[in-house]
Amino acid sequence: MKTSIQKNTLATICIPATRVNTSLKNCLLSLQNQKNRHFQIVIVTREKKLNEKRLEEQYALPITTVVQKKSGLVEAVNTAFRVTKTPIFIRIDDDVVVEPQWFDELIKPFKKKTVGGVTGPTLIDESRLKERDIFLFFKQIEKNPLLKKLIIEYLYEDKVFEVSTFLRSGVFTLGSNMKNAIPNKQLIVNNVEACNFAIRSNLLRTFGGFDDIFTKGLGDYHEADIAMKIQKAGYNIVFHPKAITHHAITRGDDAIRGDAYYRIQNFIHFYKRHFKINSLDILMRFSTNLLVQNCYYVYTGMKRRDISQFGSLPGTLKGLLSTKIV
Repeated sequence: MKTSIQKNTLATICIPATRVNTSLKNCLLSLQNQKNRHFQIVIVTREKKLNEKRLEEQYALPITTVVQKKSGLVEAVNTAFRVTKTPIFIRIDDDVVVEPQWFDELIKPFKKKTVGGVTGPTLIDESRLKERDIFLFFKQIEKNPLLKKLIIEYLYEDKVFEVSTFLRSGVFTLGSNMKNAIPNKQLIVNNVEACNFAIRSNLLRTFGGFDDIFTKGLGDYHEADIAMKIQKAGYNIVFHPKAITHHAITRGDDAIRGDAYYRIQNFIHFYKRHFKINSLDILMRFSTNLLVQNCYYVYTGMKRRDISQFGSLPGTLKGLLSTKIV
């Protein structure tokens, strides 16, 4: 493992990956094509160390590979962060392709000392959007006037397609995935896109890295937790429309996207930590969100005959009763 960094290296790019597949190859090729290449790459694997020398030679990029000791996405990003010595820490997924100006644009907002984190579009092409469970869900909602009023107007406050924003109910907006929803200027937001964000390393270090309370499930909300901590520390998060990634995401498969028991708990932990339930209105929005999430898990469990989705019900009770939200 390398312990030194090259001169003028500004950032470490963390890529969790299980193997060298087509997606990772495309991702590395897009990094190879960056106009500004003052970065190093840390690829984190679960089982065995990839051949970093071969990868470096193939892509002409400074690549380090490390093996995480414990399973889970939170451990993967923390493993990468532990070997980070650059001023900026960046997280992307192995199934993204970044545009040639991506890195340069992603780090530009850090010139302002008030900026603690930066995020950008994670565009999903139209054909893949049509296959995503969440967008299929919204299509069904729009057909029902009552559900449309409850979910789109009440929970999402008619802001479904804004970018990188958490709303009062705890839902997050989806605009960063859609090209026609991307703003034409930089915005201050309150969330980061999970596979396209950067944070000042010294700031992340003061937080102790990413909180492993979110380890189980899919690691849901560990990035959102950091986003909220950035703002509580007095820094801004900038959404930069020119820091573009293209996310070649596949449709959620319940065999992969299971653990509803822990996923719902991750949401509750996140909400209880960062939102104050100090009015009847907020209580009702939070409760409605929980109800909708549980209905969704039960619906998908019945539709796909996957009993694990019913775990959201006891998971909700466990999360509400938990006091480990420091």
